[in-house]
Amino acid sequence: MTETREITAGIYARISQDDQGDMLGVRRQERDARELVERKGWTVAEVFIDDDVSAWTGRKRPAYERMLKAIEAGQITAVAVYDLDRLHRQPRDLERFFDVCDRAGVRDLASVAGDVDLASSDGRMLARIMGAVAAKSSDDTSRRIKRKLEDLAAEGRHVGPRPFGYAPDGVTIIEAEAAALRQGAEAVLAGASLADIARAWNAAKVTTSRRAVSGWSGSTVKQVLTGPHQAGLRRHRGEIIGNGAWPGIFTRAEHERLVAALDGPRQRKPGRTSLLTGLVRCGVCGEKMARGVASRGRSVWRCHGRPGYPNCGRLMVAALPIEALITEAVLVALDGPEFGQMMSGAGFDDEDAAAADELAVVEGRLLELAETFAAGEIDKAEWMRARQGLEARVTAARAVLRRRERSGALAAYVGPGALREAWPGLDENRRRAVITAVIDHVTITPAARQGPRFDPNRVDVTWRA
Repeated sequence: MTETREITAGIYARISQDDQGDMLGVRRQERDARELVERKGWTVAEVFIDDDVSAWTGRKRPAYERMLKAIEAGQITAVAVYDLDRLHRQPRDLERFFDVCDRAGVRDLASVAGDVDLASSDGRMLARIMGAVAAKSSDDTSRRIKRKLEDLAAEGRHVGPRPFGYAPDGVTIIEAEAAALRQGAEAVLAGASLADIARAWNAAKVTTSRRAVSGWSGSTVKQVLTGPHQAGLRRHRGEIIGNGAWPGIFTRAEHERLVAALDGPRQRKPGRTSLLTGLVRCGVCGEKMARGVASRGRSVWRCHGRPGYPNCGRLMVAALPIEALITEAVLVALDGPEFGQMMSGAGFDDEDAAAADELAVVEGRLLELAETFAAGEIDKAEWMRARQGLEARVTAARAVLRRRERSGALAAYVGPGALREAWPGLDENRRRAVITAVIDHVTITPAARQGPRFDPNRVDVTWRA
């Protein structure tokens, strides 16, 4: 009497794109495959699901890899799928599947459309033909999609996932998210760190564009605050090429100031321990001095003379009196009438508009230049000469738009005594942002005579224009 071989099947389901994240597509595949397994009298050993994963791009499919390991381990002796193109869309993956099945002795591959006998050459030939057809279909689809995206980008229309601050069409502004962006921009220009803003958004239950709660980090906050889409700009192949066909939440000037602030040293070095780190210079050698601890635990600013460094090592001065002196100097300076006049930004709006227009024109010409070079109408030397001139214009226009980058730290304190009143409640980041907005550097000169008494005449402040 012939012994009936028990077949334990692994069901594999995959869908390339699941925008809603509801897994309805793969669940339908699983249901149909279960019915197929039941009709054959097999037993379902395990279900392997790759949701929102393409089989054409070469990206690793975790569930598929687990299924291959289960075949090698003898845990499943057959495979059931809704259609063969759910299993493979690249011939190389199909051949690898054949190899794994050969080593494990697996012969049965069933699909709703028809079975494949892995033990016969005809069955494998059929699977290879179907795989080649699926690969060509994916290639054709990819080519059409890429061309469509190129055309949409060239027209200035939105392509891709929903940008934070906008509806899925990339055009309609979601006011609640736009308000969060504006508040975040104001905070970062006032000296707040990206981590501060991420914590505030998570605490306020501000969801990401993928509707994730508590999903904000410093890097994702930076991404949406400096994103070109949020400034009404279109980016193509990593380059800003002009205005998009959607309204910006930020103006071009605001965008440039945010980029300058978030790419600057203030954000790259969050672990500062002093208001004046990076601002204090030695009056002998001109190099930056470092804050440290001297004898008896005194905090000092010292010019460190170390091998390999240009510092002379000749100056040291008490830290706390200098920091108190600079703080008072800033408070006095910003109480004056010149501060209010500076913060009014008289004439800046017209200059910003002209600089933004210049940037849009030059970025368009850079794109035209690249296309001319790609078409072979100019050689590389001509392209580089023309590009250098255009990039110089970009740099000049950005300098105009970014000249008020630091003034965001002062905007909330216009009015006699406003900054002095607010100062005790400001954290270290915001105090430092205020100081660096108005002071370029502080030079410490050598003492006229030795002694423990602090001499304020040794401190020379260089104010920003």
